[in-house]
Amino acid sequence: FGVSTSPAPETADTVVPWTDIDHTLATRSKAAAAAESPLHHFDDPRPGRLYFFQPSGGGSGSADPTSSDQVHDLPNTESAEACASACLAFLNRIGCKTFEYSTLSKLCLLHEGYADGETSRLLLESDFMHYARDDVTLAVEHGGDLRIHHTEFRHDELYYVHVRVRNTLGYEAHGVSSGVRIDA
Repeated sequence: FGVSTSPAPETADTVVPWTDIDHTLATRSKAAAAAESPLHHFDDPRPGRLYFFQPSGGGSGSADPTSSDQVHDLPNTESAEACASACLAFLNRIGCKTFEYSTLSKLCLLHEGYADGETSRLLLESDFMHYARDDVTLAVEHGGDLRIHHTEFRHDELYYVHVRVRNTLGYEAHGVSSGVRIDA
């Protein structure tokens, strides 16, 4: 992250220089990481199934989960944990970012994409639960507190917090907060 008095990306670190925040398993011991469930690499499940929207002639998309080459089905998968393991195992080969699991049909669906709200979104369907890798959704869904110490902020000045996020797959995004007025 970086802090500036402007929302422009080129000024992102003029008040507080770029500072790294490590949001990986590196902070945990290797023994703890090996002993944990593969579901620990994913956010809490949400009900629904990921649908990709294919463009149609009228400019609106139609929801069709089977028309996308981004879906890989694994029938007869015994549990959500087994589906998570499959997603992690296929990560380098197909780029698995999210998956769904149905306890009724024991169907595991691996996705290369995630619910972005524009070309894909979650829709309720039977007993499917949707899981997204926690390192993929960091920039989209995670929130928290950022505490900045040892910096002099001026009274009644507007500041912007800039965030540059890169996940383990190498995808990078830049975001900026709304202005925060300091009342020192």
